[in-house]
Amino acid sequence: METIKSVLFLVFFGGAIFGMYIFSQTKPMLCFCCFGAILMFFAVLALVSMIKEGEKNPISYLAPVLVTYAGGALVVIPLLLLYVPSFVGADRLRVGVTAAVLGFFLCGVGIIVMRTASLLRNRKCTVPVSAKCIDRVFRASNQGTSGHTKRRWQSYAYVFEFEYQGATYTVQDDIASNMDGCTQGFTYELWINPADPTHFYRKTPRQTIAFYVMGACFVLASVLVFCVY
Repeated sequence: METIKSVLFLVFFGGAIFGMYIFSQTKPMLCFCCFGAILMFFAVLALVSMIKEGEKNPISYLAPVLVTYAGGALVVIPLLLLYVPSFVGADRLRVGVTAAVLGFFLCGVGIIVMRTASLLRNRKCTVPVSAKCIDRVFRASNQGTSGHTKRRWQSYAYVFEFEYQGATYTVQDDIASNMDGCTQGFTYELWINPADPTHFYRKTPRQTIAFYVMGACFVLASVLVFCVY
């Protein structure tokens, strides 16, 4: 089965690349369809993999869902502009901007909805425990400018160890961030799900506010652009 999957992947990927080459000579707009199909293929693979691995953090699904939307837009829009009479002759720039604005709007709504779903899921974490921060896992590094100085932010997912009902558990943050950090060797309060002690919640107010602010900014910016353009 793995061999069949690999062959099908190579056939699909090779066909898409070959299609981009052929369409670049005949109908260049269809190149976007091929590229969009590739994006959708990888995004769907990522979603299937996350579902099989039992990913429970809703916010983790946001990126592949958005990539699926982007790929779908790249496939559908050229087909509409080329073959649907009501779209032929339409302002292509306006159609593209509308699709992009809709993508930003969905991104903002997705951030707000999935963060809220994550918080609601954490309502099952009702038992407080004292957990020791034993490690931090580096995930990303970002550099920005504040005033006349450059600052570098590094994102970490923190690893905790605690005991519950005679058993020792080691857990790690679902989301890496440079906010609400912890110091290795110090003890912090976690809230765990008594039915599944590996499901825990750590109070991260700055992260939560940042998610909602970012989502609101995406929504407001997309609505503003849509109304003005």
